Amino acid sequence: MAPRLTNVSISHYSSISSVGHYVCTCESRPSPSVVSGFTARRRYREFRALHARVGRGLGVSMKAVPRRGRSAGPRTMQERSRGLGKYLREVCDAAYERDGSYPRELLDFLCVDRGGGRRRSE
Repeated sequence: MAPRLTNVSISHYSSISSVGHYVCTCESRPSPSVVSGFTARRRYREFRALHARVGRGLGVSMKAVPRRGRSAGPRTMQERSRGLGKYLREVCDAAYERDGSYPRELLDFLCVDRGGGRRRSE
């Protein structure tokens, strides 16, 4: 069984040169005394692609996530960040409960390797 991913969340939304990213964070505990932290920057469209490849097959819905819009204000971005964080937690929980592990696409999305070690942040 793979180490379980915990504290999966969207820590914040950042925009650099008018390109926005959601900063995803999670932790893995490969042994009782070791905690590894992971961070990945992802665009909204990457969440949609993850859903098409993984989330839909696990029966997880993205309906609670506000859709992308051209003029999203701070409130919408906060709601979307909360919704995306909830979505990621549901995908992680559904995958782990089904197989005791995580699909490669999900680990790549979160920049986590299969053994719970560190991969390069994207």
